[in-house]
Amino acid sequence: MVTGCGLASVIRAATRAGSMACMRLGGCREPVQYRADLGGMAEGMQMVTGIHAYFWTIFLAALIMALLLWTSYRTMARVFKC
Repeated sequence: MVTGCGLASVIRAATRAGSMACMRLGGCREPVQYRADLGGMAEGMQMVTGIHAYFWTIFLAALIMALLLWTSYRTMARVFKC
């Protein structure tokens, strides 16, 4: 927040090897972020419906994969914005 740059920019500016560190951090962070997002959506659906979050995790992952494969970006944006 102090520099107004993202984490990757700050690390890259601090060291020459920072670009490799950024790639490694980013590669490790993404799968964890996806799992956290799916888990959060599933827990929210469990609170609303009472159906166990394990079911919702599988259902939501399948829904997102289907949308990625068979629809356009505009359709996906409309689905997730509402």
